[in-house]
Amino acid sequence: MIKREDILKNLQRDRDAEKEMEKLRASGVMNSIQLEQEEQEHAKKHEKAISFTDLSKQILNDFETTKYEMGSVLGSNSDYHAIIEEGDISRLFGELNAFELSLMGSSSVPLASFHKKAVNDLAFDDDVLGPQITLDDCLAWFSRAGGCKIHDLLPPAEIFPNAEKYSKKLEQYGLPIISERKEVEKTIILQMTRVLEFIRKMCLSSLSIEHIAMLLFVLLRISIDRLAEYRIRTGIFHVLTKIFNCEAARQRKIIAEFSAISLHLCEDMVTLQSAIENLQYVVCGCTGILPVLTSLLVSKTENDSLAVGDLSSRPKATYLREHLRVVKRIIPQIAEVLSIREAYAIFCMLDNSICSCVVKELQPDVLDRLIQAIKEGGQAIKAANDGSLEETVMKGLIEIRVAAMINKIRFERPQ
Repeated sequence: MIKREDILKNLQRDRDAEKEMEKLRASGVMNSIQLEQEEQEHAKKHEKAISFTDLSKQILNDFETTKYEMGSVLGSNSDYHAIIEEGDISRLFGELNAFELSLMGSSSVPLASFHKKAVNDLAFDDDVLGPQITLDDCLAWFSRAGGCKIHDLLPPAEIFPNAEKYSKKLEQYGLPIISERKEVEKTIILQMTRVLEFIRKMCLSSLSIEHIAMLLFVLLRISIDRLAEYRIRTGIFHVLTKIFNCEAARQRKIIAEFSAISLHLCEDMVTLQSAIENLQYVVCGCTGILPVLTSLLVSKTENDSLAVGDLSSRPKATYLREHLRVVKRIIPQIAEVLSIREAYAIFCMLDNSICSCVVKELQPDVLDRLIQAIKEGGQAIKAANDGSLEETVMKGLIEIRVAAMINKIRFERPQ
């Protein structure tokens, strides 16, 4: 997705360039030949390095059209039990360590000293692996901090009995209930930030690929929640960075395992695309987003014959070719099987998947076929019957995405 600040910068750059040309025309400094040469050069730059002017206006004006539907998992429990006065500590039952005790705090009584002690007791810097952790621990902590049930964080039918058992210990029903909704939300943000910080200090490499993929699912589901403000999103970013701080083969295995469950993140495809987009900040788009995209395409079209197998140990060029094979087969028919809103999300993910390393790794004929498939997909969307105003706007945005992808491939490809 193009960042708002980049859009505004490009708008300003275009305006400045036009003003400069007007000044030169008015001053008479340039003769007709020079003026023609400058204008041709200016036009070439616009062709080669995509002009964002029209795109910028469209996206800024129609932000609400593509806005994703925020989740509401955090705070979904009817009651949130916590320490709201210092005397409430006496109402705790069972043995709790410093970190568990810090999770009992509220925005009014945060128990910051216990959290600080828990973090200091780890006695590890960010560069060191840290103590080992289990997925059961993470799930129970997120459930407690987020005021939600464990199953609300997971794909359907996933059950973790040990996490459920640990979660009951952390419930602490003897504590008072926070009465005001605003205070509940402030407490959730505080405690979720603490959990994310604590997990970041732990050793994640000891988790199995399946459990890492499940943790990734939970993190991305939280990232699209309405309570996931900047502190929570920053914490998620740091944990994601630690997850993918590993060799390429392990990264691919994690993403392959996650791809199989990614469709369950949410029902709305634009929201799902927004969640997946978090991956591009911690791992290359062709590694983090492209496999998820191909898995979604296969699932949405129910074309299991195109499913990609285990490519974790294959050369990068082979890895990319196999995933793009799926894209090239399905994208041209995308208008027949997906709604305009779903197609918009798919094209956004494809755009984020095509990074410079994709273009540099592939042969020209493969790139030519990819460009042709993208063109055909875009033309099919353009030819589809207009529906609501939202669909009309999204068709325009897809057309812009298609042009941007083609331009990017042509610009990056070896000469």
